[in-house]
Amino acid sequence: MVIYFLVFSIVLIIMYIMTVINISRFPYLNIVKEDEDVSKLPKISVVIPVYNETKNIEGCLEAVFSSTALKSSKFEVIVVDDQSTDNTLELARTFKDKKKLDNLVIIEGKARPVERKWVGKNWACWQGAEAVSGDYILFIDADVRLKKGAIESSLKKAVENKTDLLTASPCLKFSFIGERLIQPIVFSNVLVVLNPNIVNKPGNKLSFAIGPFMLFNTETYRKIGGHKEISAEVLDDGALARQIKTSGHILMVFNGKDLADLAMYDSWKGIIEGWSKNYYQSLRSNLGLVFMIILITLLINFIPWLNLVIAITYAKSPEILAGLLGVLLIYLIRLSMYKGLGFETKFWWLSWMGAFLLCYIVIISILKTYTGKNWTWRGRSLN
Repeated sequence: MVIYFLVFSIVLIIMYIMTVINISRFPYLNIVKEDEDVSKLPKISVVIPVYNETKNIEGCLEAVFSSTALKSSKFEVIVVDDQSTDNTLELARTFKDKKKLDNLVIIEGKARPVERKWVGKNWACWQGAEAVSGDYILFIDADVRLKKGAIESSLKKAVENKTDLLTASPCLKFSFIGERLIQPIVFSNVLVVLNPNIVNKPGNKLSFAIGPFMLFNTETYRKIGGHKEISAEVLDDGALARQIKTSGHILMVFNGKDLADLAMYDSWKGIIEGWSKNYYQSLRSNLGLVFMIILITLLINFIPWLNLVIAITYAKSPEILAGLLGVLLIYLIRLSMYKGLGFETKFWWLSWMGAFLLCYIVIISILKTYTGKNWTWRGRSLN
């Protein structure tokens, strides 16, 4: 048993080290100084696809317009309502009228064409992209809250680096216990294996993108076919990132915790529906990868607690120390995510529960993807 605890501790330490190293490899996207001249930056169009976003639309728009000092001639916002069944469209129009914003365009989305399969937000994004006049397009989700200087900073970096797709990870904000249990595990699993240096290396085929914040060179976006080319893909971010890389263009991923905040879900129903719609596809529908993710999830977040309970039961000092080390490493992983990405550490000690919840979501995601039953987003079918 001592050998088992020793080997397990070594494996966990390796995973911890890999996570910390990969977090440190995410380049920060620094915010431009307030007195910095941004007048020579090209025009940018911010596209916000929305569907039943009553809770978010006003806050999102308020954040977008208060975040930037760009003149209206260099900056436009296009909201595309994807046939919401609530009053999202009305709220967006009221905001425009109240603020008297000439550079805010509200598009009432059309019905999806029948000659091509469109899923998720692809049709809304494509309608928005067709209407832009900017040299760059920034796609954000309605639950994103841009921070001061976010638009100028990302645009400046994209221009300097001649980046065709610049994507950044916003700082995740957790609104209820379900997010605090599940979200850190979802992203820590990614951070164990994702090396941003490889993603950012030109010529390398490894791709990765964060859907809530994607800044495209407009010419390149149209050249690769944009959202129309990947219209049937549930994961538009991953599909577009692959399109960028395979066509020889430049993709860069950044730590965007100072660019924006992101609160993804506010209920158990939302987080289960949200992750189950795309988790399996995010693993390229590869059952081998699914098994690996479940194994990593349990190894990092559940087994250390089980080991500690077993060690205390047998009252073996070396095993208890090894068990405590495993639990400590869970906390240290969360702490590194807090320091590097801004994720809070609250309820880290319930990681074992979060691990089982995520495994449940992964299994549900597989079943929904294969059967199409209850494969929805906000009640709308993805089939």
